[in-house]
Amino acid sequence: MRPLVSVLIPAYNASRWINQTIASVRAQTYSPIETVVVDDGSTDNTLEVLRRLEWPGIKIVAKANGGPASARNTAFRLAQGDYIYFLDADDIVAPDTIEACVARLERAADPYAFAVSRWCRFWKSTDDAKYHEEPTFRDWDGFGCLLHILSNEIGGTQAIGTWVVPRPLIERVGPWREGYISPIDDGEYLSRILGACTYMYFSPRGNLFYRSGIGGLSSRRSPAHLEGIFRSLVTMTGVLRQMEDSARTRYATARTFQAFIYDTYPQLPQRLVREAEQLVAKYGGAPDCKPGGSPAFNVARHLVGWKAARRAQTAWRTLRAGPADRTQVASVAS
Repeated sequence: MRPLVSVLIPAYNASRWINQTIASVRAQTYSPIETVVVDDGSTDNTLEVLRRLEWPGIKIVAKANGGPASARNTAFRLAQGDYIYFLDADDIVAPDTIEACVARLERAADPYAFAVSRWCRFWKSTDDAKYHEEPTFRDWDGFGCLLHILSNEIGGTQAIGTWVVPRPLIERVGPWREGYISPIDDGEYLSRILGACTYMYFSPRGNLFYRSGIGGLSSRRSPAHLEGIFRSLVTMTGVLRQMEDSARTRYATARTFQAFIYDTYPQLPQRLVREAEQLVAKYGGAPDCKPGGSPAFNVARHLVGWKAARRAQTAWRTLRAGPADRTQVASVAS
């Protein structure tokens, strides 16, 4: 009998997309699969939609809102699978993805290795998906992959809905971090997987369709989310240095926080700016890390400095944003 795969889906106000997500799970060529969906205190009709979808292979649980980490931890406690597959409630998985990753892991016969598939972004329909080659689309040892991700030399990571992870590795890594909301909590958790795994195998078959364009400026730049990103980066860089304390891991740490400052100014609260600057200095600085932006931004930063150029860029984006986003930006920057 083939190993059971548990698909774990946290859902919060996902009624617009959850039908497509669940349908993509049901269309998987692999079996057996169980699906555990945790409604995390949705204020829309997500739970009602889910209950109309019930079939023998799905478990639906409702809980008070606690964030995606809490929902994923709840789902894992209910899961019975030999392999764990995390999937966000607005994404779509191609039919052969789980089968391809499980096949790769069964050949490896290593309970502390995990497998990943390709992924691409889409907006309104998977027909408009933007395919791209990530540097992580290859076999990696855990250290090499995490060093690459944090060095920011080319960019690239592995979206959460691409991982198929053996239960023993999940148990070694431990639960998702609760208590704060981070837009990159999947990156933080992936760093811990990479720190605990023996190997990451890449399957060229399969694909995750990652839905983009559904969050506004305020959802990405609120004080709580910026705090969450900072905490996640502290964990990620800490895992890297635990694996190897060297000039290259200290450099990757300094570069990570310098890039964080560049990317989040001027919304980043001054307290976090100071903490990030202290970490950049502690780990030796990253003089070759430059603020990125449009051609207009790059011209402006040479004329008036990167901070003034970033403030002007932020003001322009705020003018183009909705009223809620304008209010949010103003409150963060003050």
